[in-house]
Amino acid sequence: MNYLKNISKGVIVIVSLFATLVAFGTYEKRQASKASAAFCNSVAINSPDNGIKEKAISFGADPRMSVFFIDDNKQHKFIAAFHGIFVFDHSICEITTENNLVRSVKQWGLD
Repeated sequence: MNYLKNISKGVIVIVSLFATLVAFGTYEKRQASKASAAFCNSVAINSPDNGIKEKAISFGADPRMSVFFIDDNKQHKFIAAFHGIFVFDHSICEITTENNLVRSVKQWGLD
């Protein structure tokens, strides 16, 4: 009988830890999405793109994953990545620029 009690306690502990991890992961994902949306909403079309990386970082973007680049269509883009606790749990704010001016802003998630 004590054997079954110990097993059931162990199962309860494992299930509780898993539920806590899932709850915290969901919270962090939601926070990343909110920060990404706030940053995207703060960027106005036709505004200059200078200082945009610093602004993204001030909203909580990962400095290592927030970069300017030129895509396959020769468009200049800036990606700001806001992340949760899981590896592929990112919320992205993608900004297309032309002649150092913001032309479009789009938010999307990498799940």
